[in-house]
Formats: sequence, C-alpha cells, structure tokens
Amino acid sequence: TGIAEDDNSWKMEIFPNPASEQFTIHYQITQPALVSIALQDVMGKEINTILSLQVQTNGEYDLPINIAELPSGIYMVKITINNRLMMAKVMKY
Repeated sequence: TGIAEDDNSWKMEIFPNPASEQFTIHYQITQPALVSIALQDVMGKEINTILSLQVQTNGEYDLPINIAELPSGIYMVKITINNRLMMAKVMKY
C-alpha cells in the first residue's frame, strides 16, 4: 500500500498496490476542504482528473480508480487538499 500523511489534518492510502485492474484511493479529512485528485504518469503528464476543486466535508472517502486500459508501469496519484500537495506511487502490472 502507498500511505501518506500530512500534519494530522488528512491522510491517504492506496490499495491494492500494485494493482492490475483497479485500485482504491482512501483518504480522510478532518475539516471541510477543497479537494483535487489526478493520476499522472512518471513523466508528470496527467492521465485522468479524478476530482477537480471539489468541496468536501470532513470524513472518510473511497474512490475506486479503473486502470485496466492503462499499460503496465508506475503512476503517481496527486492529491491536493486546501492547497497542500501530496503524491503517492501506484504500480500497475
């Protein structure tokens, strides 16, 4: 799993990792926040915009991401919550 934490106000986990067909982004925020999530290739090119500047209340979220059509390789999940950036690596086999 890929796990990232930022100053206890939010955290993110990706599972399963590696994945073949789908992975889930699980994240938790402790206060209302503006959320953006994108999937990028290793060169930084955005492949999929999952959320774009969406206002979310505090709580836990699970976002299943279908990667069945993507070639095998390493990808980055880029999550921005209230202008704080976090990156996590996911591998597709």
